[in-house]
Amino acid sequence: MKKAIINVLFSNFSAAGLGFLLNVILARTLTINEYGYITLLFSFVAIIYTVFDFGFNTTQVVEFNKSEHKDKTLGKIFKLYKKYFTFLAIITIIVVFALNLIYKFSALEIISITLGVISFLLFRYQLSIYQSQGLWKKYSALNILNNLLKLVAILGFIIFSSSLDKNIYHEVLKGYILYTIVTIIIVLFHFKENNSLPYDNAPGFAKKFFKMSYPIGLSNILVIMTMRADYFIVEHYLGTSSLGIYAAANSLALVFPLITTSILNVFLKYSSESNKDFLNFIIQKQLRLIKFIPLFIIIGYFFSKKIFEVIFGLEYLSASNIFSILLIAYVGGIIFIPLESYFYSHKPKKILILKIIQMLTAIILEIILINSIGLIGIPIAITISRLVGWIYIYSLSHRELKNA
Repeated sequence: MKKAIINVLFSNFSAAGLGFLLNVILARTLTINEYGYITLLFSFVAIIYTVFDFGFNTTQVVEFNKSEHKDKTLGKIFKLYKKYFTFLAIITIIVVFALNLIYKFSALEIISITLGVISFLLFRYQLSIYQSQGLWKKYSALNILNNLLKLVAILGFIIFSSSLDKNIYHEVLKGYILYTIVTIIIVLFHFKENNSLPYDNAPGFAKKFFKMSYPIGLSNILVIMTMRADYFIVEHYLGTSSLGIYAAANSLALVFPLITTSILNVFLKYSSESNKDFLNFIIQKQLRLIKFIPLFIIIGYFFSKKIFEVIFGLEYLSASNIFSILLIAYVGGIIFIPLESYFYSHKPKKILILKIIQMLTAIILEIILINSIGLIGIPIAITISRLVGWIYIYSLSHRELKNA
């Protein structure tokens, strides 16, 4: 398991490094307003994907590892996904055009969001297959390749546009569209492996599968709403310029959730095969990390201004205060979020309750605080919502072990 965690950590950090580099390039080449707006477009992609995925990929990992006939189970799920994806691709087009009635997107923005969702649906599904089977090298390679393609495609168009004096914002969108098309082609090529999977016609399998996925799906929707609502709240109350500042701070702070996601992805596979002893194992493992948390936060606080000045430039210097507060929320999550893997596998409704609590706390406080103390209120609200969630998940874990 340690090898799997290291493998996934390496891939997530590599992918995150490429993603962060792209964010810096965008912040440096676009105006603050354009950078803020393009993060809003990418937020649409993330939200629509999460709503449509509806816990499908996580449920596949759990169902596969609980099954005695693993290949047949994977084959049945793949057959189901092909039908589900076809339906989602059509709905994506309808949803994007409906959003266009409100936001008045350009043609490039419509294509970017639509292809972004479709490519992400395919990419994340293929990753979940590798995650289910424990094929961590393939998982890592595809994860890194995805972000490398995005960086190369967008950077290529930026360089091309600068030599021809073209609109950089439009060229960024063109690069993103190229990346999504290449991603779709690569994943469809990988799908050839899945077509050879054995399966049997099991009546009621789809109904059973989606019944299992709905609490996970709702939980994931609440997670993405909690994580992305801040972008829409900032844009609504303070405008795209403030959103650009906030997005810069968040892009750097999100390095730490990648650690928790890596651990969660690996633990999810093993926890679905295990009992409460595994929950105790997770707690003991995570408690060893507590002593490092204050150190990370203190270092981040003292060096944040210099980091933003050097990487993003002086116009983003005010993002350092936001980053310092977000560090508390995201670094602390390294301890508590991996505990969720046990409940995703065994008691997904508990995760749903957790995410409802966190979402309501975050959104209500964000609206209150942004109107009273401005942009700095957003990271404060997020940190408080995380603290509430950590107390809930730890007490839930303690109660679970007490009743063992």
